[in-house]
Order: sequence, then C-alpha cells, then structure tokens
Amino acid sequence: MNDNTNLKELIRQIPYIKDKFKYISAGDISINTIYSNPEFITWKNRILVELEKKPTTKSIEDIRKRFSKMNGWKDEIDFEEITSRIIAIAESEEEMVNISEKVKLKKGIEVITAFNKFTLNCQVGTGGNGKVWSATDKYGENVAIKFLDRDNSEKVLKRFKNETLFCMTHKHPNILPVLDYGTAGTNYIFYVMPLYEKTLRQLMEEGIKYDKISGIFTGILRGLEYAHKLGTIHRDIKPENILFRKDSLEPIIADFGIAHFSEDDLVTIIETKRTDRMANFQYAAPEQRKKGGVAIPQTDIYAVALILNEMFTGEIAQAVDYKKIGEIAPEYSFLDELFERMFKQQPNERIYPEEKIFTEMQILAEKQKNELEVERLKNLAISIQKPKDYNPEVTAIKYENGKLLFELNQSVKLEWFEIISSGAYSHTALMRYETNKLQRYGDNMLAMPMQISETQSTIKSLVGYVKEWIHIANSIFNKVVLERIEAERRAKEQQRLKEIEKLEKENKMRDFLSSLQ
Repeated sequence: MNDNTNLKELIRQIPYIKDKFKYISAGDISINTIYSNPEFITWKNRILVELEKKPTTKSIEDIRKRFSKMNGWKDEIDFEEITSRIIAIAESEEEMVNISEKVKLKKGIEVITAFNKFTLNCQVGTGGNGKVWSATDKYGENVAIKFLDRDNSEKVLKRFKNETLFCMTHKHPNILPVLDYGTAGTNYIFYVMPLYEKTLRQLMEEGIKYDKISGIFTGILRGLEYAHKLGTIHRDIKPENILFRKDSLEPIIADFGIAHFSEDDLVTIIETKRTDRMANFQYAAPEQRKKGGVAIPQTDIYAVALILNEMFTGEIAQAVDYKKIGEIAPEYSFLDELFERMFKQQPNERIYPEEKIFTEMQILAEKQKNELEVERLKNLAISIQKPKDYNPEVTAIKYENGKLLFELNQSVKLEWFEIISSGAYSHTALMRYETNKLQRYGDNMLAMPMQISETQSTIKSLVGYVKEWIHIANSIFNKVVLERIEAERRAKEQQRLKEIEKLEKENKMRDFLSSLQ
C-alpha cells in the first residue's frame, strides 16, 4: 500500500463535523461559526500537516483526543465533513500554499478552507490592516478575499475575527456576507466574500442619477438598522465602505473592523471600545472626534447624512457651511430637512431609529409633492375657450323620391339637429308638418317628405321657414355650448379650490406628525 492509499484509508477513520454541536461559551452555533474560529482553523491545519508527514493509526487517535479536549469541545459532539479536503491535499499535484510555512501573496497561489480552495488573481484593494485580492474558487466562481497579516497586534487580530463572525452569522441584503474563512500559511488569516466591482466613492465620481440616490440611501439605512438592533455600531461609515455588485445599485455595508459589537457577538473578551477614536475624520460625528466620546447608533446616522448630501452635491458638508440638496436638485429639496435632522451636532438630537427616518422621509416627500401641486393649482387659470360657432347654411335644394332635400355646407351635428327637431324652437307646429317629418339625410343634408300635390307657393314658404329655423337653431346651439363650457369651468374651479384645501390640510397633518418624530 503506497503512502497516499494508506493516507486515504486512515482519513476515512477521522471523525468529522456535522451541522450542529455544542460550544460551552456560546450554546448551539452553526458550522460557519466553528470554521470561523481561528484557533480551530490553526489546529485543523496543523493536523493536516502532521497527517501528510506521518499518516499512522496513532496520529488518528491523537486527533480524536485533541478534538475532544480543545477549547471546551465535548466528547458527544457529532462530526461530519473535512475528509474530502484532506484527501484533496494529499492527492493534489497543483501548487498549494504550505500551511506550515510563511507565504507571499501572489497571482496563481492557492489557499484552502475546509470547504473550498481559491486561486488568487490580483490585488484589488487595501483597507485598514488588510489586503483584498480577487480569486476564483474550485467551482469557477469569482470572489474576493481579505487577508490580514498575523504580525498585527492581538487586538487587531481579534477585531478581524469578530468582524468575520458578525458577517458570517448575521445575514442581511445590505451587509457584507462572509462566505468562508481560513488561514494562508503561518502569516495570514483571511475571509472570503463576493466580488464587488465598485465602491460608492467610485459611483459618486462617475455621477449618480438623482432618482437612484434615495434607493442607495435607504439601503444603507436598512443595513445599519439591522446591525443596530443587534447592538452593533459600525463607526466607520464612508463611501469607500459601501460596495456594489456589477449592474446593481443595492448597497452593501463592508468593513466592520472597528465596529463596536454587542457582547453576544463576541467570542473573546477583546473588543473595540465605544470610546476609541478610529473612524475616518471626514465622516466622523462630533462625539467621535473628542477623547472619551461614546459611539452610539446615532454616530452612524451622522455619517449617512453626510453621504446623502454628498451624493447630490459632490461635497462633504461642514457643520456650519454646506451646499443644500435643493440647490442642485430642486425636486429633492425635501431631503434637506431630513439631512438637517440627521446632521445635528448633538447625537441625542439626531432623528433615530432608522424607522423614524424612513417615516420622516415619506412625510417630507409627500409634503413637498403636495406643496408643488398646491402651487400648480393656485397658478392654474381655469378658463373657457369659446369654440368656433357652428353655422350651417342651406347651399342647395333638391327633390328626390318624394323628399325635399336641403343640402348644408357643414356636417349635421346631432345636438344641433335635436334643437330644430323638438322643443320650443322646433318646426312642429308649422306648415302642418310634424316633427318626425324632418330627417337627417346622409352626412350634410336634411330631408322632408313632400306630397307631389304641394303647390309652388307652399314649397316656397316651407323652404323659407326651414332656412329660418336653421339660423335659429345655430344661435341656440352656440349658446347652449357656451353655457355648458362655462358650467364645466365653474365645476373645475370648485374642484381646484377643494383640492387646494385638501392638500393644505394634509400638509398640516404631516407637519404635526413630523413634530412627533
């Protein structure tokens, strides 16, 4: 049996991690939490090295013992997974990071975790004490990996760990998801995240359409709302820490490295203190700038206010001197009032929690919409436009098939015809001809049945009367049309005044609700 075969047989005896287990200090936790524990990762990698060097039954038993004793892990833990990773290491002929030695990050090297392996492509950024590389996993998916050098202080390492655990165990559409965690050689720890193409800083430099800004702003607040409810304060909100995937404007909050976490989210006793002054001063709230100041959720709100204003104006607002959003985009001037309430110098005066900000934003938007509509209605001149008079005239008289035909110079309108056919101005009583005897005939003719026995005198009188009726009908019709239009104008005017009154009442109610925020 060769060494590799022997290794495989021995590996199959290794107890490996299932999906649930006990951790004395934290109760039930997920598999991701286990694998994010640096002590566990280091221990696991050390065993991998030992197995590659001396794959014996004795070493397997030694592994079992260490597993049950390390850091409070209990004997009754169920184990499942990692065997395949060990086998992959034993069989691989590709270049891999030797976890027992220091490594230099470069294109083409591979780093491994319990579940995956990643080939580094190129460095895409730096942040704080870390370096960010793009990489490709074993399934061909592109990701980003943030590396932290172990030469950093214990405190920095613990912050990195706590950041990793927070993002792995708390999922939200607007908070950076950590996909995996591991070590690279003896000198780096890292976590894996999706590959994001742009930061908010880059988007602002390119220019953001005004109608997209409120969505970005809301997304940032939603992510912070989730973190704040968990007792986590980010403390370093800035455009560089807001990420975006390609062809998406859904903001992702990253870099919780200096965040203040709740005790429930800490796996060590070391944490970033709320009094530490570590944020970028350009976006730091006043309480962060002074020694001994305490960071609270409103501290993050202050930074988001700055970002909101900057997305429109391109400038970072100063406490007493800043460009208003309404100067740049009048249709979004309502955001100036919201900005001012988030930008208060005293943290307890800032609008909070986030739900209040969302409500206030809606109130102010509707208020401005109403004000603009009131202004439009006040300036609206509701007038009537006198239509061109309808004055048909008889242009020819014909006789066909027992009918006297009156050809007009215009098409016959139904309303006009009804006027001359009925009522006080009709021809009913004239010349012994009844109302229904006068007919519309084709598009532009009137017809009246005639007896062949009618005298010329009678026909002449009838023609004269018809012509007169037509003139009367024209006058009446044009008067009726004007009266109708005037009635419509009066109705519209009353509706305009009612709408103004309604909108003004709604705005008063919104002002009242806003005062309660």
